Amino acid sequence: MNIQARPILLTNTYAPYRVPVWRALADKVESLDVILLREQEANRNWDVMTDSAYAIHTLDTSGFFLPWIDSGLYWGGGIRKKLASLAPTHIIVAGYSALPFIEAILWARRYDVPVIQWYESHALSSRFNRGPIHWMREAMLNRADAWVVTDIMSRDYLAQMGIPSDRVLIAPNTVDI
Repeated sequence: MNIQARPILLTNTYAPYRVPVWRALADKVESLDVILLREQEANRNWDVMTDSAYAIHTLDTSGFFLPWIDSGLYWGGGIRKKLASLAPTHIIVAGYSALPFIEAILWARRYDVPVIQWYESHALSSRFNRGPIHWMREAMLNRADAWVVTDIMSRDYLAQMGIPSDRVLIAPNTVDI
């Protein structure tokens, strides 16, 4: 049974271990578009495999990979134009450290599109539990309408940041699909 929704999932890069989750989500909605900030990152050099269950779009972002935070610092790429052309009913944001993530959330607010934050870290896996990166992550997470995590530890970590547990969905992790 398909839910009448056309979400987009915005994430940093392609990774083959994400494909089962994307496919499972695509099977439950009208259509799914996955938007990548980059096809590859320095620590993730997999070839993008197409899948008929969903569409993949890659933004033309500028930027560079920061190994000390295991994340890219990217900007540009035309996320607002891409969102306008796809007209999503929901935006699932799987990141917080790049400007296109912020732009997507601001676009969603302007056009009254619900934002769902996909979050996979927890207190023991997070590198930044204080300071500017922590504050930025907390600010981004608190702007969502709902949250999706892959385990109880992530849900509890969001609760420590003031996010109500009843607004957090624990979704299957890739190894569980």
